[in-house]
Amino acid sequence: MNRQNIISLFISYYILYVFCFLIFNFWFKNGYVIYKFFSSKDFIELSKTIIFFNFSFILIIFLYDRLENIPRINLIYNIIFSSVLLNLVRMVPRIVYFRKFEKKNKLKRTIIIGEELECYKFIKFNEAKDELKIIGIISINNKLKGSIRGINILGNLKHLIKILKNKSININQILIISNVEKEDLSEIYSLTANHNINIFNAKFEITDNSISNLLLSKINIENFLSRPIKLIEDSHYYQFYKNKVIFITGCGGSIGSQLVKEVLKYEPQKVYGCDISEGNIFKINQEISKNNLRDKCKFFLADINNFKKIENLIKKIQPKIIIHAAALKHVSISEENCDEVINTNIFGTKKILKTLEKNESIENFIFVSTDKAVYPISMMGITKFLAENICRIFANKFLNKKFILVRFGNVLASSGSVVPIFEKQIKDNGPVTVSHKEVDRYFMLINEACSLILLSAAYHALSEKSNVNTFMLDMGKPVKILDLAKKMIALSSNNKNDIQIKITGLKKGEKLSEELYYNYEKPKKLEKFPIFKLKETNIPESFEEKLIKLNEDLTEKEINLNILRENTENLCEKIIKKNEI
Repeated sequence: MNRQNIISLFISYYILYVFCFLIFNFWFKNGYVIYKFFSSKDFIELSKTIIFFNFSFILIIFLYDRLENIPRINLIYNIIFSSVLLNLVRMVPRIVYFRKFEKKNKLKRTIIIGEELECYKFIKFNEAKDELKIIGIISINNKLKGSIRGINILGNLKHLIKILKNKSININQILIISNVEKEDLSEIYSLTANHNINIFNAKFEITDNSISNLLLSKINIENFLSRPIKLIEDSHYYQFYKNKVIFITGCGGSIGSQLVKEVLKYEPQKVYGCDISEGNIFKINQEISKNNLRDKCKFFLADINNFKKIENLIKKIQPKIIIHAAALKHVSISEENCDEVINTNIFGTKKILKTLEKNESIENFIFVSTDKAVYPISMMGITKFLAENICRIFANKFLNKKFILVRFGNVLASSGSVVPIFEKQIKDNGPVTVSHKEVDRYFMLINEACSLILLSAAYHALSEKSNVNTFMLDMGKPVKILDLAKKMIALSSNNKNDIQIKITGLKKGEKLSEELYYNYEKPKKLEKFPIFKLKETNIPESFEEKLIKLNEDLTEKEINLNILRENTENLCEKIIKKNEI
């Protein structure tokens, strides 16, 4: 075959090759693809085109001349060359286009910890969102090696500890996307705390059976100090709050603000709140705005002792549920300001309850109490116990409404808790101050406490016939404060041997151990939940008269704090004695 025939044959084959390509290219609609948005789905369609048009070409040539005039190897070259060229033509515009929006240098360098399937889902989700720079995977499965979607598996948790110790990789944060035992994370937390690396629990928010958002919750030191918990977020009882208007007093405090966040999970119609601190209201507004729930809430600056304002607010918003969390809770401060703690905790509560008289809309009143109200020796505990009993008085007056009293112990990391105090002292290299070697307290996480408060109230409203009940949350076993201090030093500091613990002695109003219930209350555990139901307290007939006298003592021009304290203590003691007999 001469040169002229070879050129002619090549042109004929080339025209046929292009013709086959054009047919299948339009058949699989590759011509409609915008190259800069070329995706995996488009790649599959392009692969079909390459396979079909190449084999169509081979079939036609075979039927024409049995492939006698074309080298067989050229057919293989055609497939390889067309695959590379057609993909390259599409990938280059995509890479160039998305490089304009490159922000890799600004993205947080992240290591993820989890099982292989969860890691795969997370990486794929991040590829679409492009919010993180994932630099490695820590596998819970110790035997897993290799990479997932191009991200290297660095090893297991022991390997991560080595990486953190040696500082061999620059890391901004660690995300935990599968369940990891608390004990396995304690050493990792200790190392990250000293290198300003944040650890987050990460979970997906599912909407319409698809992943719509990534939710991060920071792991703090209190996560390692509490007992293991399992939040009961899927109970049907929580449906009680759906489409309800809810009013929360003390909405900006530690407990109040968490109650706002918890109740918003259950689709209330609207959540209103009041707080005496403008700083607290600003803070809760900021936190709610982050989750795009600002339109679901409205918070007011108000003192619960300002009866007219509170009454007007409640009349205006017409709540179905009131959650009363506002109180003065600091034991030592309450001891030095007994008039204020009596006014707020006792008569502030009474004023909130008085709004029930003119508001038929209110169906449920939830009172947040404390373990310090049990056999109290502090003014804070005494006033909270008396406030409990004021709730019982109103329950006897309003039999068509439900009253729920919920009692629990200390909340980790709340304002005034030992945890932030110890953290500050450790940061300042000590000493860490503990009042007594034997002092112990009940502790739980704040989200656990607030979740169970809501569950207790919903359970009472939906399952109990009586209109008033007192519940006690299952607090587990008490924790020695000295042991807590030692554990926090071990978790938070490289200089754990240099930080001293100083014993300062018990403060006024402080007990060695707190109790959760009175002997006469006979706690009975609810069948499915970590909650105890307590026997109700009998209230002396003279209780309301004594309250009136106490209020008169409080409103005198010259308040005698000693007499005020003594009368309050006597009133508390009289109720306890009546029930202990």
